[in-house]
Amino acid sequence: MTKPIEVITSSDQDSTGESLPLTTYYNYIKAWNIAYKQRYDSEDAFIDEIRKLASNSNPPEIYKDNFDKGSYARGVLTLKFMNALPVDEHPRLTFTANIWLPVLSYYAIEGVGLALLSIRLQKPPKRTHGGFSSSFTNPVLGTLFPYPFNGLCEGGPKPANFSFINLDTSVAKVKEQKNLADPSPDKIDDYIGKSLSTTRKKKLERRFKEQRGKKLGQAVREEI
Repeated sequence: MTKPIEVITSSDQDSTGESLPLTTYYNYIKAWNIAYKQRYDSEDAFIDEIRKLASNSNPPEIYKDNFDKGSYARGVLTLKFMNALPVDEHPRLTFTANIWLPVLSYYAIEGVGLALLSIRLQKPPKRTHGGFSSSFTNPVLGTLFPYPFNGLCEGGPKPANFSFINLDTSVAKVKEQKNLADPSPDKIDDYIGKSLSTTRKKKLERRFKEQRGKKLGQAVREEI
């Protein structure tokens, strides 16, 4: 690909009869795209910022013998596949790409991220999405990724107790944003905060549900 994937507009969504959750999804992706274009005038400027952050990061110790070659190869191959999508020659692929590229982006980052963690941590993270997320977020995402991709939502368990890192926003400003409305460029950090808080809220709800299930299962076994 020689240019970024363009986000489908609201009119495009209306014409294809997309659901409200998909509209929300497109708006979240659009918000990150706007923030990126506001901060960087070229891809080279973005890469330079990554290199600058990497050069200023000095981990206490490197465990070269632990390097996870398999995860690194998987991440790199996933990235190559994303770049090979011929959307210039076949514009209709853009619709499918808008749905799948964020998923593939995660797996590309997960693969390379696991490889990075394997040489930065003496004990590798659990081979689960949750294990990778908790190990990757603060030591890597918050320090080695440039804005806006270093934005974090922490705290809880209720959204009123959330806090935001590397974003110029607050719980009150995030709450004002409507996920079905087009993101406003002058409130883009608020909208990104909305997407992060929604993800964290669902993650915490899922975790609490799993814990309640475990306790219920334990109570049933004890009763038997």
